[in-house]
Amino acid sequence: MTSMTVFNTHGTAQGTVNNVNGTLTHQDIAGDYIGTQNNYNDSPSRRGTPVTESEEAPTPQDRKQDRRQGGRRGPWPSARSADTTSRPFTGAEPLDPPVPLHRQSSPSARGTVQPLEQLAEEVLSLTPAPYLKRIWGPFEYIWLDSQQAQASAGQLKALVRSIAQLLGALYEHDHLGNLKDSHAAPLNDLHGVLEDIAQFLCKLQANSEPLKLLLSKTDRIAQIDARQCKILESARAFQIPQLIDMEGVVTAMDEGRAADQTALYERFDAMEKNTGQLDKELGARHTLYGDLPPELTNQAMAVSVRRYLKHEPHVGDDRERQFFEFVARHLSYTIGRARTPDNDTWDWMVSKYDLEFEQEPIGSGGFGQILLGRLGSKEVAVKMFQSQEGVTPQPQVVRGEIETWLKLRHPNVLEFLAANVSDEKPFIVMPYMKNGNAREYLKSHRTCNRVKLLHDASLGLNYLHEQRIVHGDIKAANILIDDEGGAVIADFGLSRVKSDITSSTRQHSAKSAGRQSVTGGSRNWMAPELFNGKEPGRRCDVYSFGITIYEIISGKVPFGNLGPDGLFDAVVTRDARPPRPPNLTNGHKVWDLAEDCWKKSASKRPTAGKICERLKDAMADTNNYHSEGASSISSSCNSQDSTSTESYSTAGTSHHSGDQSGVAERKQDDGHTPFTPVQPAHPINIRRQTTA
Repeated sequence: MTSMTVFNTHGTAQGTVNNVNGTLTHQDIAGDYIGTQNNYNDSPSRRGTPVTESEEAPTPQDRKQDRRQGGRRGPWPSARSADTTSRPFTGAEPLDPPVPLHRQSSPSARGTVQPLEQLAEEVLSLTPAPYLKRIWGPFEYIWLDSQQAQASAGQLKALVRSIAQLLGALYEHDHLGNLKDSHAAPLNDLHGVLEDIAQFLCKLQANSEPLKLLLSKTDRIAQIDARQCKILESARAFQIPQLIDMEGVVTAMDEGRAADQTALYERFDAMEKNTGQLDKELGARHTLYGDLPPELTNQAMAVSVRRYLKHEPHVGDDRERQFFEFVARHLSYTIGRARTPDNDTWDWMVSKYDLEFEQEPIGSGGFGQILLGRLGSKEVAVKMFQSQEGVTPQPQVVRGEIETWLKLRHPNVLEFLAANVSDEKPFIVMPYMKNGNAREYLKSHRTCNRVKLLHDASLGLNYLHEQRIVHGDIKAANILIDDEGGAVIADFGLSRVKSDITSSTRQHSAKSAGRQSVTGGSRNWMAPELFNGKEPGRRCDVYSFGITIYEIISGKVPFGNLGPDGLFDAVVTRDARPPRPPNLTNGHKVWDLAEDCWKKSASKRPTAGKICERLKDAMADTNNYHSEGASSISSSCNSQDSTSTESYSTAGTSHHSGDQSGVAERKQDDGHTPFTPVQPAHPINIRRQTTA
């Protein structure tokens, strides 16, 4: 009996496939299929209706262009043939003689088999019925990408062969009239599986640096195995006896894996005997950042190899570890002692060779971009420090903040995972929070408990202050939402990194106006004293937290319609603060706290500990902000989008950004003038900043 371990989408063993009778006995494999949102166009209600197919099959040049652009152009082509003859699932005579493409599997099981290239081209040249055409499109991409694979070639060939055999068998059974209306769902599921495999191969091509491929071998093998099991499971779903030779498929996969291992060991032997070949193979790469100086490239490689040896002790076999130890010694020699990190630094350092990156950013700001990636089996967010002008912060600035971050452990403070400071393109790696930041989260979760979010954030801020750490940039965009809906403080200390980037690219606008430069943070949330050049302190964080209370309760960016000069005059000269939302009927304690936090005198502001206590009391008092009497708050918050209009008035005189007339003399006990919103006669549209 031949068996193969079954893995889920994360590479975890889930059981085995037993192949005596060609049946699957493993547990169901979880995970959504990419692209299954496409409608199945050949449902029974549409049988006999011609389907027009205008999409032509792409050329290899098209595929290369697709990869450069980080995606695919348009929908999958359905088949190479432009034939659009429609046939129902049942009762039709075959148009061509059946093609028994599924009869041969592995060489050892069947003797001489049809070459894979011939088999794949034969399948792609078929003229399937319209309801089968849609599964031919992903297969063409799979075939093209698998031919260019630089790793696990034998295993991928076995996977492609099994897909070709399955498609050929379905074509044959369709001509024999064996496909029924009940097979529509398995066909739709198979289409999703093939799209998932095509996307997997596309990502594999996008992360094809030789060292990265070597380091990710174990995970890659598990992912290919998992997708092979999905193909076998798809074949079983049709409930057609002997649709494909499952035992032969498993045997071919085992043989492909063994062939890959043999080829890899031969490469190891050659590179160990010839360090010139080693340098050539490791240096022949496609890099995320462009070419770097050799010493920086070698240092990045050394970081990744050292990390692999230390943190993955049970991955690979003795021969692989022997090779990577050889590579580590060789790279350490090439970079020299001056560039060799100390032992403590090795623990958290990574390089681009340790990560897989998505092509499209999931966020951006003045510091650079945020990319979705994977570090091992963990989904992560990667914050790249590079401005639009291409300026990056000094590595020692990033390193200083990282050394502080390393010591922190709190459920409401974002965890630090790793960072790169080994080259001129630094980045940090954090857990990926799929719910995003509080600003975006509130737009899609109107009934969430806003006071609880503020309380969670205050716990994180209080922890930072207890560690004598100043955050420096408190705002809703820097409060992330975890999987359980809790708030987590992020980006603490990184205001200094962003300031280092900014100072290298432009002069601060306040400087040209004769004022001192702003120390750091985001302008609309900054305490008045920071506009006059004072160093950030914990009381500055408290002021920013008060402004953030307004932002989360109202759903609006504070002072969103004011430019730099208007903001300075409003906050510093006139002591203006955001207006109380008119429908805030049961949040008196929360609003009183906000007003205390943004008092002009820093000494009169509460501590972070007091903020925690008052928000805890407010949660009990308001009985959750989304309860009766507070629904209007949620509605009001979410009706304000990033392009809404704000108008402010003092003493009944309406004015917009830059208008300094009609300043009210009425003062609160802390000496600031509140802004009161009125309906403007001539609204001015303001595009709010989305991220700072």
